[in-house]
Amino acid sequence: MNPSDAAGIGLVFDRFAPDGDARLVGGESGREHSALSIHYVGTAGWKDQSSGCVLLHGGSGDWRHFGANLDRLGERLAIVAPDLPGFGASDLPTGENLAAIADPIAGFVKALPWREITLVGFSFGALVAAAVAVKCRPARLMLISPAGFGAHTPEMADAREAAATAAKANGLRAGLAVNLGRIMLHRSPFLEDEPVLAMMEAMLRANRINVRRFSRREMIVDYLRLVDCPVRVLFGAFDPYHASVLPQRYAAIADACPGAEVTTVPNAAHWLMLETPGAFENALLQFCQKEVRDDDRLRPS
Repeated sequence: MNPSDAAGIGLVFDRFAPDGDARLVGGESGREHSALSIHYVGTAGWKDQSSGCVLLHGGSGDWRHFGANLDRLGERLAIVAPDLPGFGASDLPTGENLAAIADPIAGFVKALPWREITLVGFSFGALVAAAVAVKCRPARLMLISPAGFGAHTPEMADAREAAATAAKANGLRAGLAVNLGRIMLHRSPFLEDEPVLAMMEAMLRANRINVRRFSRREMIVDYLRLVDCPVRVLFGAFDPYHASVLPQRYAAIADACPGAEVTTVPNAAHWLMLETPGAFENALLQFCQKEVRDDDRLRPS
């Protein structure tokens, strides 16, 4: 399914405003967090389940980064996918640091009516997910093409420069086409898909903050040292963020989080959920079956 068609599969669109709004679950409303409104998408009947997944999108995106996967996953799992603060239809964060983005999402996660939560993050959203996991202790944490390992690789820097040059010469859509072909995807029918490019442009135009300053800092390993739940990490074999330094990525994760399961997905670049949906969906469904101890269940920090 094209992610731009996701609105047609019976999703629920709503908002969570922690200041006095307990529509996610009765009781705690997350008042200790910034009182901003979080837009989210949920699969039908998600509130009636005892467990589920929270999907956090990447930079320059919104919940539609997972749009191609919601149909199949929604048949097996309860899912909510919020727009991060400053992205999509969510409010702007109230501060300049990563906590200004992560803390409202932590409040959102704590307000969910599920006993067991699998937290999933993509790219910049993986960095946010790791920060949230330290506060919320989900049952499981999955990171996809995670940001936060420091400076860009030369391959990534070259691709960024090529996209910027194309945008300057021929407009935003031309730059996004280079981004799609050299960064987000490896070999995919979506490379020349105008709806996907249109969706990327819409997501980018709705993005009101620059998070590259976080993505390019060595932050994620520090959070992983503090995470206390099973962790799984997926890298695309052709992702220019990581491909040339995958052994270093594996070593850094193993040092910070012994026992983490790390997998390189063949024939995928950065946006591997779109390019190789079966690999991502099967990995997530399998991971959600992983047994966790009672003290691994979600709890506030």
